Amino acid sequence: MDIDVRTLACWLENAWDDAPASANTLRVQLRNMERNAANLFSAGSIGSVSKNSASQSYAGAGFGRFSVAQIQQGYRMLIELYDADLAETAIIYKYSQQYPTNQRSIDFNTAFPDYSTDPDKAVYAFMKYDIQPVDNYQIDLTDLRLHPTLVAGTGVNTW
Repeated sequence: MDIDVRTLACWLENAWDDAPASANTLRVQLRNMERNAANLFSAGSIGSVSKNSASQSYAGAGFGRFSVAQIQQGYRMLIELYDADLAETAIIYKYSQQYPTNQRSIDFNTAFPDYSTDPDKAVYAFMKYDIQPVDNYQIDLTDLRLHPTLVAGTGVNTW
């Protein structure tokens, strides 16, 4: 998928802003947005229309533009991330109920006191944390080198 993580973050924030204030609606809102994108290409697409010396054509995906299928796939990625983070936060919530005096439990319960009735706030926070751009990356090839070995008391043989 060639959609930038910042674009996915924007779509997530749009879904969060557009979701009704009632509980458990972020996933529903993401699904509605995905359905709207999928409906655009489910019946096929029009390449061009001409009539009475007037024509209309549609630009396909290209630099700076997303295809409708890419948009739908982007929302599918966000829905799958939502499901994974919901499962993760459920485990943390269960842990916080079993060990309420643990600092991690205290932090989670303080940040999300209404998790049992509305997990969306916690899931949204986890999703925002998961969707982070990578601005630089350095490959670590240290483990590809042969590690020094000892040879029968003669010292280090580094190959």
